[in-house]
Amino acid sequence: MSVYRCPECLAQLWDAGEGLRCTECSIEYPVADGVPLLSRNRDYYYGHEVPRDVMRSILARATEVGWKRALTEHAEECGDMGFYGYSASEARAGFKFLLDHFQQGVVLDYGCGSGANTLSLARNFSHVFATDLTPERAQFTRIRACQENLSNVSVFCCGDTKHIPLPDHFVDVVIVDGVLEWVPESRPGEPSRVQIDFLKELGRVLKPNGHLFITIENRFGAGYFAGVREEHTRMRFVSLLPRGLGDLYSQWVRGKPVRTYTYSRSGYRSLLQAAGVGVVDFWGLLPSYRLMEKALALDDQQMIDEALTEVTWRKRLRNLLVRPILPWMVGSFGILAGRVRSTPYIEDLARHVAKTYSAGDEVKILRYWQNSAGVVHVHASTPRKRYMLELPLHPGAQRRLAAAVENIRQLEAIEGVSLKKLRVPRPIAWECYRGQAFLLGPEPQGRGLNDQVSGAAFEELLSRAGEYLVTLCYTTLRRAGSWSEILGQKIRDYGLPLAEQYRRRGLSGDIEKHILQIADSVTKAASLSEGFLCSIHGDFRPGNLLVSGDRASEITAVLNWGFFEMQSLPFLDLFHFMAGPGGQSSWGGRVVKLLQALRSESADTGVVRDYAKQVNVDKSLIPLFLIVYWIRQCLLRLQADVPQLAEVLEEGISKPLDSFRAV
Repeated sequence: MSVYRCPECLAQLWDAGEGLRCTECSIEYPVADGVPLLSRNRDYYYGHEVPRDVMRSILARATEVGWKRALTEHAEECGDMGFYGYSASEARAGFKFLLDHFQQGVVLDYGCGSGANTLSLARNFSHVFATDLTPERAQFTRIRACQENLSNVSVFCCGDTKHIPLPDHFVDVVIVDGVLEWVPESRPGEPSRVQIDFLKELGRVLKPNGHLFITIENRFGAGYFAGVREEHTRMRFVSLLPRGLGDLYSQWVRGKPVRTYTYSRSGYRSLLQAAGVGVVDFWGLLPSYRLMEKALALDDQQMIDEALTEVTWRKRLRNLLVRPILPWMVGSFGILAGRVRSTPYIEDLARHVAKTYSAGDEVKILRYWQNSAGVVHVHASTPRKRYMLELPLHPGAQRRLAAAVENIRQLEAIEGVSLKKLRVPRPIAWECYRGQAFLLGPEPQGRGLNDQVSGAAFEELLSRAGEYLVTLCYTTLRRAGSWSEILGQKIRDYGLPLAEQYRRRGLSGDIEKHILQIADSVTKAASLSEGFLCSIHGDFRPGNLLVSGDRASEITAVLNWGFFEMQSLPFLDLFHFMAGPGGQSSWGGRVVKLLQALRSESADTGVVRDYAKQVNVDKSLIPLFLIVYWIRQCLLRLQADVPQLAEVLEEGISKPLDSFRAV
């Protein structure tokens, strides 16, 4: 006997050799590569990302070399990161801490695509049923789950039948991520009626205290008024028109009416009430549900105010105008709907923090955002304190957070080191609650930056950064031999693992030979004067700093210590601050440009010479430290488990290599 039901009549399905058989209507459903095909059109293919033949090649390679390697090979061969970015990252599930029923709940991921959400959800719930109408997508999701040893994932194919092939009141959570608008495309009938019937069917499989989480565009999103093309029709302004007029417009432009209906906030509420799941909470997902950076509870004015805090008068004026209309004109919604109100995990976690670390004070959620490293940040406050919670979305992010906690402990253990003086927030707790790891710390004070700081603001910040790094250097300095010995050894320490990464990835070129030649040359060229080792942050850039005031007059906090090294070299953090931020494809060019500026002693590298003077290093050695920085960054980039496009490798490694060999 199978857990599945017949998608036509909801009778029990039974194992029947190589498939499943309905006990009532006698329909037989095949099982292909472990995936029950419980749809009518088993030849359906959603091919917006890659053609079917390409997807089947990826599937074949996934069984041979692993799913991630198969995606990597595809990206490297076609020179395009689009499908890899869509499929591989679990960051799209950044909404999951807004869900209820953590650890014990059963989830249906309806429209699972390539399985990114499914895998992330499986790490936090007891079981995940994942389904997609495209068989290749369902099969890829199953391969991923098996290779990740996630035995709590079941995958099946469905989506064009009246019923979902699961029993009544079977799941606690249903995820409908970018799917609701597409349902009328595969089913006959008036679009809104089709969507209501679909939502009723989701409600059937939902337990009485369960909930739906729907991510979808806002029909009246602000971008559409500015002429942004509607995502499903690729037409301007069509979602803003009355339905009948929009159909005439679409018929004229595309030769068919609009069936991918989206709605306003009140429209979604009415739709869900008609489907019997009318207890609704709206979240705004910014800039889009496809890659959420912030989530705002749209009925929580304090949360909206916190998200619209700025220091410049222009942005304050913009926020003054945006604040009243944001709940109605946000681009994407995350909609929690059910028969009773759900309790998001972050609310439960806040109560746990209050009870355990805040003497029972009520904790209020103020901000919810995620970074590109796969960590969700939740800012919260009590009447007396403000906290920041960091929640990793996947195992890689959890390892980095754990490393950051350990690195801060090591830094604090160095004699004479003061975390307060180095602007390092001390963690309060690193623990697990209901199966989810989290890092609790005091909310760091200051204004956050992004890596695109430029002009006068960057120059001011660079000066403050130089001062900070002098303090970090002197606080952690340890004598360790001559500069000749130290620099040569560090090139080998970073360079030989880099050569191993080259071989592991099957890249051409004898990089080890070049590294050893550079090490020998640097050893001969470097001074025999006494040198030293010091600690480095390892990823020192504007995005990891908080500052005071509009013009960054003071660094108030240095965050994200996951790449910290206890014994490394001066200058490396400063070089990364100057050359690291920006697009990956132009990083090598920035390093070469910095080398040229250092050798010509241009005015914009004065901060580097000032730094050298303060840490007592001869300025003639500065280009040699840049070589070490470049080799270390090449190593970190190749160690990252992401595709390495040929043009990126050429620009980031091969071209700088020629420049450094000429030094």
